[in-house]
Amino acid sequence: MNILKIECPHCRQHFEIDEAERGENYQCSTCGDWFNGREAVVLSAPAWRRKVGSVLFVLALILLAANVSLLVMQRLPKPEPAGAVPAVDPAEFAELSSQVGKLEAKLAALSKTVEAAEKRESAKPAAQPAAANDNADVIRSIFIRLGRLESEIAGLKDSGGEL
Repeated sequence: MNILKIECPHCRQHFEIDEAERGENYQCSTCGDWFNGREAVVLSAPAWRRKVGSVLFVLALILLAANVSLLVMQRLPKPEPAGAVPAVDPAEFAELSSQVGKLEAKLAALSKTVEAAEKRESAKPAAQPAAANDNADVIRSIFIRLGRLESEIAGLKDSGGEL
């Protein structure tokens, strides 16, 4: 037995009826007019209908949220797969390879210069503190330039892919 709450279409008086008897005619106890239960406004539906409506509403919200998230994901930039090498023009690649080769040659020359300066420094007697400070400055500047070259080489390798 499902109870419906309906109202009289003439005076708005509320009545409770069984849903199975909704199609019958009723006489309002307040105004005395007759009306059909199907024509009356239903103020509250049976509990199972309210629950179904709530479930459908929640499902509609979930579907709406899923569609919105799909639209957002479609507009996001697609990440490149791990280990993917970016496309490089062969002429640019050859130029970058040449620049890397030159930088590596400079790095090798600077490394030899540093090694020679270190040998000279270790061979000199400790009695020359002023000259030792000058040599230390030279060595420091060489290491600074060496570090800069290494970072340039790393930048070229990163921008041009594997060589």
